[in-house]
Amino acid sequence: MLKVLIIDDEKPARDELVHLLRTEPLVESIDEAGSVKEAISKMFAKKEEDIYFDVLLLDINMPDIDGMQFAKKLNAIKNPPLIIFVSAYSEYALEAFGVNAVHYLLKPVESQLLHDALYKAMSILVSRKHFKPTQATSQKIWVKNSEGKQHIETRLIDYVEAHKDLCKVHVGDEVFEKVISLQSIQKELSPSNFCLIHRGILVNVSRISSFEKTGEGAQVILGKGNSVCRLPVARRRIHEIKTTLGIA
Repeated sequence: MLKVLIIDDEKPARDELVHLLRTEPLVESIDEAGSVKEAISKMFAKKEEDIYFDVLLLDINMPDIDGMQFAKKLNAIKNPPLIIFVSAYSEYALEAFGVNAVHYLLKPVESQLLHDALYKAMSILVSRKHFKPTQATSQKIWVKNSEGKQHIETRLIDYVEAHKDLCKVHVGDEVFEKVISLQSIQKELSPSNFCLIHRGILVNVSRISSFEKTGEGAQVILGKGNSVCRLPVARRRIHEIKTTLGIA
């Protein structure tokens, strides 16, 4: 999971990003800096603890050193944090990708676009040999069964369906219930193993046997033979799922 540092001289802008990131299952920790100088100090302090930020949510127009200048300096070091620019101005977008930014988000930031940018950053980091995504806090979760409650291993879960604050956890032919929101159960499951394919449907990537285009978009197929389950993929999720599955 991602360690994120927000760098923006405007506190309301930082507060809004913190609010969005707190509900983001890909994020492990959030820190803030009101300037590039403060950000550098925090980065060095973390380094002394052998902790490194994975992603910087970086504003461009700031006092002392602006975000673009900072990004250029970071490009000179080995394995720098990935940069997602967050700006109120669109005219810097082309220059941003010239300094290898992962994404360019316009204020006010939309939660789905932020998630997509973080997912892209996660995919890049996973491809780096030194980066290993943090596994879920527990490899088991509590669910309801006919006799009460039981622990099930998350690796055995096929997919999860969310209905408001109730999630149905599908494990083979069995369906368990858990009184929890989709956002909360995402935090209990490893984001490197589970992927949101549609509103309210979270799938164990290792359970996907194939991916198909359909007249309405796409679907993933879980299982084989007589135990096949077909689940719809939202149009806006198709690229993300194909990237996860390694489909060109």
